[in-house]
Amino acid sequence: MISIIEEYYDLKDKYIEKYGEKTIVFLQVGKFYEVHSYKYNENQIKVCEKILSLSINPKNENFVSSFPLYKRRYYRDKLISNDYIVVFADDNDSEFGSHISHKEKKIDYDVHDPHPYEKSCNICSFLYASCCPELYSHRLRTFD
Repeated sequence: MISIIEEYYDLKDKYIEKYGEKTIVFLQVGKFYEVHSYKYNENQIKVCEKILSLSINPKNENFVSSFPLYKRRYYRDKLISNDYIVVFADDNDSEFGSHISHKEKKIDYDVHDPHPYEKSCNICSFLYASCCPELYSHRLRTFD
């Protein structure tokens, strides 16, 4: 069985490779979401400290930052407003606090992209930009 920090790093590496450096992964451990780090100055843990104002605590020669499940939306919105892609790895086991690896359980992954429509430009955003050049718009997104 792999440790939680090894599992966290597997997930973190997978999603950073898929979505880029401005991705943060939260792993559900019991009734909390956690971010793990081998070093105090790694990006994932520093984001928790600087943007989310969470404390960083030593845990078994590593570092962890966490928040309770019910604060998920609050912290997600805070990160999205700072242009981060947020990944939640939710443990679907009915028994909280069990020590079985997440890889042996059913996990739901919930990914939140701050700019889901940025990759495709549609005619509405083009017309807006061409008819109103004096108005500055940053990352204008419209729905098809």
